[in-house]
Amino acid sequence: MPILSQIKVPPSFLVGESSKANIKPNRFGLFGGLKGKGIPQIMTPRGLPRSNAAEYIGCSPSKFDQMVEGGDMPKPRLIGTKRVWDRIELDEAFDALPRKGEEEDWDAFIDAA
Repeated sequence: MPILSQIKVPPSFLVGESSKANIKPNRFGLFGGLKGKGIPQIMTPRGLPRSNAAEYIGCSPSKFDQMVEGGDMPKPRLIGTKRVWDRIELDEAFDALPRKGEEEDWDAFIDAA
């Protein structure tokens, strides 16, 4: 296992460095953030719009829609008229998804009953 000094990190990942695009760190010394609104990169938003929620769990927005309709993913919450998905609820729903091989075991259990 390499020690930290042996790990090669691109300069743009280091605090205080800027990339070729001349991106400046925010007042916290961090890069990125949510649409440039000053949210530190280390802070994950709690409410995610549909496309980000789909990306968060690792699927396309259309597949995410199917999973919401099928009950595998939670329904959105509303902030006014804006639909957002709670990141914690997404984590819980993702944890409940079957693993490869488990769905066959469940089918066998149902057939035996």
